[in-house]
Amino acid sequence: MFLSCKEAQQALFEGLTGDDVLRRASAVGSFAGVMRTNLISMLDGIGLAEHLGLQATGDLFTTRPELLHSPSMIFYPAFYSGNNYSGSPGPDSLPLLSAFLDQVLTAELALIPDALVIPLGRAVRNRAVLARLSSSLGSHGHRSKLFALHREEMAAQVAGWLA
Repeated sequence: MFLSCKEAQQALFEGLTGDDVLRRASAVGSFAGVMRTNLISMLDGIGLAEHLGLQATGDLFTTRPELLHSPSMIFYPAFYSGNNYSGSPGPDSLPLLSAFLDQVLTAELALIPDALVIPLGRAVRNRAVLARLSSSLGSHGHRSKLFALHREEMAAQVAGWLA
């Protein structure tokens, strides 16, 4: 969020307006840092770039951002017991977050019914496509092992999505 705001500020300073500012802010802030690096590596590893006709999945954040929609499950600051909400307890067990997921996120994803949904983070609902990627993306030490274990399954899901 911080990086997005800084980029939006810079774009406004440069005289950009409206959608141009939003595109720049989104491109910079979307999955910034190590998470983006890991995500790109894994998505390249399951063949997403080839299926989309890209040189690399990183192009989604640079030269082909129109192919990427990156909503957040919870895109407002959320607190639980006075602390930043970390995904525990699960959002399904908290009425406000559960309602947000069912009413806002579900409606947003319904607008793009043919999208390949790639859930990220610990609190992801397992019914989403490529749910195994979310458990492989974390910063824990087993990330590479989990990804290798499920790589072929996820690659088949990507290929099936495009079939």
